[in-house]
Amino acid sequence: MSVTTEITDTTVKNGRRGRLFYDADCAWCAALAEQVRGLLWRRRIALEPLQSAGVSAALGIPAEDVLKEMKFLTKAGEVFGGAEAAASAEERMGREQG
Repeated sequence: MSVTTEITDTTVKNGRRGRLFYDADCAWCAALAEQVRGLLWRRRIALEPLQSAGVSAALGIPAEDVLKEMKFLTKAGEVFGGAEAAASAEERMGREQG
C-alpha cells in the first residue's frame, strides 16, 4: 500500500496536542495506526503517514531520515522519534490541557 498526502500546514492547530507520523508502507504500522486512529483523534492527536508530502519540512529533518522511525510533533514544535515518540504522544493523551 502506498499513501501520498500533501501536508501544507506545518503547525499543530485546531486544539490538537500533536501530530503522530507512521510508516504507511509498513503493513504492521498501518494496521496499528488504523486501530488507534479514533482514540488518538478523540485525544486530539492527529495521525498522519510519514510518506505525506511536506513531512520533512514539518519535522525539520532531512528527507532521507523521515522513514527511519515514527515521529511525534508536539504543538510546541518538539520532535520525538521511535519509542520516545510513542511515549510523548501517550503522555499528552492523558493531559486535560495540552
